[in-house]
Amino acid sequence: SESKMLRSSGGIPTPVCATYRNDHFFDSLKRLRKFPFGGVPSSAKGADSGICRGSTQAFLNPEKPVVHLTGDGSFHMNLHEACTAVSYNLPVITVIFDNAVLGMVRQWQTAFYGKRFSSTDPERKTDFVKVIEGFGGRGYRCTNLQELEAALDDAMKRTGPVWIDCVMDKDEKVLPMIPPGATVDSIVMH
Repeated sequence: SESKMLRSSGGIPTPVCATYRNDHFFDSLKRLRKFPFGGVPSSAKGADSGICRGSTQAFLNPEKPVVHLTGDGSFHMNLHEACTAVSYNLPVITVIFDNAVLGMVRQWQTAFYGKRFSSTDPERKTDFVKVIEGFGGRGYRCTNLQELEAALDDAMKRTGPVWIDCVMDKDEKVLPMIPPGATVDSIVMH
């Protein structure tokens, strides 16, 4: 089903995948190894953004669609860069893992700090579909895999930027993960 979802628009070249380094980055690495994506992960530690990386890849690879994977928390830091993507009509498809919290930190606070949450639930009410449409792009909201498949299928056929807001439960785990202060030898797989 995931493979069908990413190849459903027949005849479209293999997408380039751009992401930022948070929990969605690690989840992407785990899931996308099955797909023929050219991956472009961010190497920065807080100063880079996946949307900038996605727009750059769209400039460098105009013949390929670019799929930018991000979480809602990190995306809030740079979502204004969509204005550039709209201005240049860049075919960047942004898939937003929207759990309405700062997921990576919240997951650590759940797993290792007895659910003592601190500053991980910003109470944002951002409507990503309205924001991208306000910029001049196209937006979709998905709450299940079938809606995501349909949105990706349509997005792959469009020109210009598209955002797909994937609403998720705030306690959805992203694994594997490494405990604080530990090494890869202590990786948590389940």
